[in-house]
Amino acid sequence: MSQFLPGDGGTCRQARAAAPEEPPSSDDTLPEDGWHAPCSVARRRISRLPFLESSMKPSRLLPFLALSLCLSSGAALADTATCVPSQVGVFTNRIHVRCSASVAGGIWFFAVPTTDAAHTNRMLSLLTSALVGGRSMTIDYNPSSTAGTSIGCQSNDCRLLNYAMMY
Repeated sequence: MSQFLPGDGGTCRQARAAAPEEPPSSDDTLPEDGWHAPCSVARRRISRLPFLESSMKPSRLLPFLALSLCLSSGAALADTATCVPSQVGVFTNRIHVRCSASVAGGIWFFAVPTTDAAHTNRMLSLLTSALVGGRSMTIDYNPSSTAGTSIGCQSNDCRLLNYAMMY
């Protein structure tokens, strides 16, 4: 068990007075008992834990911010639309919903591939409930993507559905 804790109000000073400082080892690790390690090594070790630092250096934040920007750039292409379903179709490779009014200049259909059965069943339940109840839905989709053509979604009036909410 360690004989001192960094920042504990004087115990480090007492430990320094009781034991002479030794230079940190090449791998900069604390001994098992922690007694012979100088307080500066222990403080340095603790300050390397980002969740214990009160403020991070901007140079450490830049890689994180760059990665965040790269990961979020795909989501920026998504758009949402309000849709009142007028038709729900079930096919072998997709399910789709037809909205009562077109969105984004001619998009009438939104499709979901049937590759994930559990997701397909949840979406079918939601789409059917909205159709039967005459409820509006918020649909998230990518207006510039025509990836749905592989499952029979026409490139001129159909987009893949990312998610849907009924209200």
